[in-house]
Amino acid sequence: MVSDVQDLGPFDSSDHHLLMWVINRSYDADRVNKKVYEYSKMDTDGMRNEIVKVDWQILNHGTVDEAWGVFKGILDDLHERFIPLKTLGKYYRRKPVWMSYKAWKCMKKKSKVYAKYKDSKHPAYVNIARKTKSELQKAKLSFEQKLAKNIKDDTKSFFAYVRGQTKARVQTDPLKDTSGNIIDGSKDMAEVFNEYFATVFTKEVRGCMPDVLTASDGIELSDIHVTEDIIQKKLRRMCMDKATGVDELVLRFLAALSDEISVPLNIIYNRSLREGVVPKDWRDANVSPIFKSGSRAVPGNYQPVNLTCVLCKIWESIIRDELFNYLEGARLIHDT
Repeated sequence: MVSDVQDLGPFDSSDHHLLMWVINRSYDADRVNKKVYEYSKMDTDGMRNEIVKVDWQILNHGTVDEAWGVFKGILDDLHERFIPLKTLGKYYRRKPVWMSYKAWKCMKKKSKVYAKYKDSKHPAYVNIARKTKSELQKAKLSFEQKLAKNIKDDTKSFFAYVRGQTKARVQTDPLKDTSGNIIDGSKDMAEVFNEYFATVFTKEVRGCMPDVLTASDGIELSDIHVTEDIIQKKLRRMCMDKATGVDELVLRFLAALSDEISVPLNIIYNRSLREGVVPKDWRDANVSPIFKSGSRAVPGNYQPVNLTCVLCKIWESIIRDELFNYLEGARLIHDT
């Protein structure tokens, strides 16, 4: 954060020196007047009334990629029409996640009392200030205790809260390529990460396959059948705060339409399995480098985290469940 430190020499009658330096402070200009979707105010009934009018048999025509494009286009249209936008101003501050309703009411009352008396030593203000401080402490302590209690089942919320408490955002430092050159441009750094991450993937040797165990009782897994009921259950059980992939479909939006979109998803999933084709969006991912340890200039000290399409994750989980049930039923999984 601090660079170009200069010693300008001592003062006239003192042994102290005058220093001058440059503070590198980042400013998120995009946050000013930034527009975000308010999913808490989305018109769920309006979306459902609109989506039931669609004849999903159109997804049986064309390629799987084209069917996915039609389906995603309809969802994007509903997203734009039925979810309102709000603008974040320059001085926008979100209410802390630990803030309770009782503490929030005390804060509002404290502001009103001060606006009335304009004296921080007035007995009425002193009393409400004391009560507000107590409620804020209780609310924060209660929230943190709840996070600590549920840390084994909900680690994401715990670390999100910890990151929110940090005063500075950790950014990726300039990198060194294989020749030792310093790379500091965003695009050039992304290329260095991409080149390194591509080398750590395991390359399968197709000519040397392991022996396949024979299933007992002649049980075979010939086909995987996806049903609308399975898709609905998967959508409702997914964690609502999961990050989006390249398709930018928010899970909270998809879960609100779980009954309606299970029909088109069933068509796309079964076509993909039957034809052996995966839509392009499902094969792409947003890759984020996460620092592990050591020097931040070495690409090998970062771990890639892939953010893929949420609906692709549901499709993969259905296939995983079917494979596991088959292996367990055929007694192909042995105790180790």
